[in-house]
Amino acid sequence: MNIPEASASTVAPMGRERICAQCNDTYRAPRVSSLYCSAKCRLRAHRGTEVTEGKTLDLLRRWLLRRNYAGQIGPVNRRDPRPPVYALTVARAFALGEWNGWNPGAAMTEEAFASALDGLAIYGPDYMPPRKRS
Repeated sequence: MNIPEASASTVAPMGRERICAQCNDTYRAPRVSSLYCSAKCRLRAHRGTEVTEGKTLDLLRRWLLRRNYAGQIGPVNRRDPRPPVYALTVARAFALGEWNGWNPGAAMTEEAFASALDGLAIYGPDYMPPRKRS
């Protein structure tokens, strides 16, 4: 039985988007228990190769903003030349639990999540950096 090309292109990709636990690249998971994007990454993890961190932070920022767990709180005026300031709109523990549930391949501890938020300059209600006078 041949599948017409028009219907073959409309088929949704299988699995849900995940982050590889080794290379931090995004991939479509073929199974619920999948942690790695390829056999190469699985073997690297088994051999103890260092994990790369760059893509995880970018994905975490996009994920927080897309789910409205973080949002822009300043500057209010579009003409203000200062860089945007982002803050969590939910409790940090809730955001961490949702992140770890969404992507168990890149699960984080509380300390790692806090340092990732600091690296992304996303602040919570418990900590706001002092404003510099301009």
